[in-house]
Amino acid sequence: MSRHLDNLRRLCKKLQLRDGEDDALVLQVKHELETREQLETGPGNWSLPYREFIQRGASPVAGPKMKGPIEGAMNSP
Repeated sequence: MSRHLDNLRRLCKKLQLRDGEDDALVLQVKHELETREQLETGPGNWSLPYREFIQRGASPVAGPKMKGPIEGAMNSP
């Protein structure tokens, strides 16, 4: 879970306690939280087995038929 989502959840709870459920800012934060949760829990790229992904240098731009990451692409540390 990302730190950003955790921060949004805490902010939402604090605003709900302070301003109530129907406040415009609370509703806006809830909407943003729902949007971010959907983006984060969306479908991932599971085209490669994990072991093969790691052997290729964990590059998100490496395709399934490639032997390694694309030249000039940044690898994960």
